[in-house]
Amino acid sequence: MSLPDISRAKSRFALLGLLSIRPMSGYDIRDFISKGLSHFWNESYGNIYPVLRRLAEEGLVTRKTERGKGSPDRHVYSLTPRGRDVLLEWLQGETEEEPPVRSELLLKTFFGAQIDTMTLKAHVERFAEQQRARLGRLRSTVVEIEKARKSDPNALFWHLTVRRGLIVAEARLRWAEETARALNGHSGRTGESSGNEKISNATRPSLCARRRLNIRKTTGRLK
Repeated sequence: MSLPDISRAKSRFALLGLLSIRPMSGYDIRDFISKGLSHFWNESYGNIYPVLRRLAEEGLVTRKTERGKGSPDRHVYSLTPRGRDVLLEWLQGETEEEPPVRSELLLKTFFGAQIDTMTLKAHVERFAEQQRARLGRLRSTVVEIEKARKSDPNALFWHLTVRRGLIVAEARLRWAEETARALNGHSGRTGESSGNEKISNATRPSLCARRRLNIRKTTGRLK
């Protein structure tokens, strides 16, 4: 099974879990994910509604239409007893190893000798700004969760996931700042000059041979 297929398979459990908190519409689910789960999980509208439809067909959720007055109708989904059983079975099952991270920035850093050092440093500094913004959002989320800890039994577990998000973002920011300092003190070369140097080294024997041939020809004419 490919990584996209694995992700889609897990989407059903993400939605079942969210509906175990309270009944929600597709919009509610997307909004909840963007505010509370985005540091480790994401679902698009294009995926949420097909998954909800399949869950309803399997009898794992029910759909109720709330008529709107002057606004579109809302389709609210609720977890069924069978859906709760499926969710609990998944929660108690083995957890698969997390797939390897694919990072474009790390890929560019790995091949950093091919570009100007200051260009790579700019990429890293933009990444650092993104992590600072991410930390700000996560810290705001922590404040909101702390307000709910006395009244919501889910709050402790939400806090644990956000805590991991904070640690990861702090580590990424620390790496970015260290990397920017290291690049700042590195003279570096552009990819073009590095490539030219390699070509020069590779062709040096043939150049020397041509020079020796030219010397012989000149010597022959002088005689």
